[in-house]
Amino acid sequence: MAPELVRDKDGISAALLVTELAALERHGGRTLLDRLDDLAREIGLAATRPLTVRLSAPAEARDILSRLRADPPGRLAGHAVAAVDLNDGWHGLPPTEGIVLHGDGVRAVVRPSGTEPKLKAYLEATASADQCRRDLTATREQLAGVLERMHDELARRLQVPAHPQGTGMPPRTAGVTPRRTGGPPRRPAPGR
Repeated sequence: MAPELVRDKDGISAALLVTELAALERHGGRTLLDRLDDLAREIGLAATRPLTVRLSAPAEARDILSRLRADPPGRLAGHAVAAVDLNDGWHGLPPTEGIVLHGDGVRAVVRPSGTEPKLKAYLEATASADQCRRDLTATREQLAGVLERMHDELARRLQVPAHPQGTGMPPRTAGVTPRRTGGPPRRPAPGR
């Protein structure tokens, strides 16, 4: 990112650049979250959420993926989706174990973990810059709802037990790890 400044890992350089950006925004009475809002209004918004299924053996992941390949969903969260078998490669990528379910504004990549007996799904919902310019707060809420529906529908499809009411966390045996997508509450910049 800035190898001429720090000859080390990119993370260190990135941290320095983000710190500089935060200082510039603060000087203008803004925060990094304000900058992210600007970007959403300029290029759109993507929200993500994981779905992790803990398994007793790696072979279970192959069995679940085989079932998903044989009978992929045609819709996720109300959006029509097409299934792509990553065993055939995709967009110039080499073949790998996994499936992509994609449609207008939604995508789920389902694959086994490479190191543990887990099946992982990476869920994504997107909104256009026009939607963000009209009402960014409502757009974020809409995307959070889409991700919640995708999570629940895919968990059912993968035959993962639902987590108990009111706890917000699944039982240890269920294997589903929920993740909050909303982020921390917004705080006004100092001096505002």
